Amino acid sequence: MTVECVIFNLMDAIPTNDLFEMATRYFKDEQYGDCIRLCESVLARKGESVSVRVTTMHLLADAFLDLEQYEKAENTFTSIIEVEKSDTAYANRGFAFMAMKKWDLALRDYLEAIRLNPENISAIDFAAECQVKLGQVTEAIHLLSTVISNGAKYGRLFKGLGLAYSKIDKWSDAYKAFDRAVKLDPNDEYSRRAIRSIEKLVGIETKNEPPSQNQ
Repeated sequence: MTVECVIFNLMDAIPTNDLFEMATRYFKDEQYGDCIRLCESVLARKGESVSVRVTTMHLLADAFLDLEQYEKAENTFTSIIEVEKSDTAYANRGFAFMAMKKWDLALRDYLEAIRLNPENISAIDFAAECQVKLGQVTEAIHLLSTVISNGAKYGRLFKGLGLAYSKIDKWSDAYKAFDRAVKLDPNDEYSRRAIRSIEKLVGIETKNEPPSQNQ
């Protein structure tokens, strides 16, 4: 009998903290099925604190995400939100919605995450991406430009801004945004390719155009 079999046969006798630590190790080792079994065992126990349940549900939902079981992840994050409304839970449920191409529901969650935590950069980035997917390009530009003008210096935000500008053929603004993205993140190959494409499309003299009033 393997160690894993012994563990699963004796789960009821294992203290909750130890069970959660084992689930975390399984998650790190990408043994998501075993991680899920242990998390579900913890959640089936009576009398555990809200904190323990919420932390376990987060681990469970993350395992579902990595297994691309997005509906299960969505349902788990919904259970978390019913107990504790946090920007992390809303943003993660938004990610599950995005994976299922439910852009409107994802945007709703990302905007709520931003309301709860205006400094949640991932939520801002993905909210803008959803807005672009929904054809709300002006809103995406306004969201990203506002955050950037308030001092946020993240390459991913400038990349999102460049993508939004390119959707409405504002190539000069897109070029400047992608250029800024690469300066902040030299490993951003997407923005590098976008810069080369714009140079071919409208000419390399774009580099010398004055800054847009929108940035």
